[in-house]
This record gives sequence, structure tokens and C-alpha cells, in this order.
Amino acid sequence: MSNRSLIGTWRLLFLESKKNDGSVTYPWGRDTAGLFVFGADGYASVAIMNGNRCKYASNDMLSGSPEEKQQAAEGYISYAGPYEVIDDRKVSIHCEVSFYPNWVGSRQERF
Repeated sequence: MSNRSLIGTWRLLFLESKKNDGSVTYPWGRDTAGLFVFGADGYASVAIMNGNRCKYASNDMLSGSPEEKQQAAEGYISYAGPYEVIDDRKVSIHCEVSFYPNWVGSRQERF
């Protein structure tokens, strides 16, 4: 696989985490939704969310209650930066920006 073969927008079908003991978990449930956008310029953008997040009662993005904001944040991740195809099953994205601050400057490898 090459960078060129990834160019475009890809819809996440499922998100699972495999542990060392072989068990599988679904960090944001089985209704996870997400998009991966790979550009010809070598940059990628990823947004993933729990598909069952509750809407804010106020219908105002800046006026959610602390509980609503916490629930929304716990069910969402986004990150973006230059990407590189590692092999025919793996891509690495160098996080220049990320909703999760600890990922800024890191590389996230995805299969």
C-alpha cells in the first residue's frame, strides 16, 4: 500500500481494542462513528465519536452543563497531521493537533 492508495475519505466501520491476552473491547461502544481523511498533500485528519452521545439541552455549543461537556468529551477524539504508510496494513499519523493533549507530538499507528 502507498500513500496514494489511501487518498480520500474513509468511514470507520468499527473500533475495537485488542489486549495482550487476546480479549477484545469496544472503547466507545459498538455504535462508534468516525471519518479518516487522507490528503494528497500527505496530511490526515481523524474524528471518532461514540454514536450515542447525548445532545446538549440548551442546543448551544458553548452553553452545555459541565456534565454534558464531560460526557461529550469522553465520547470523542480527533487528531491530525502528516501521515506515512508503514506497510500494506498500517499507517502512522504524526499528531500535530489532537483533542487529547498527550497525543500532540506523538505518532499514532492504525491498522
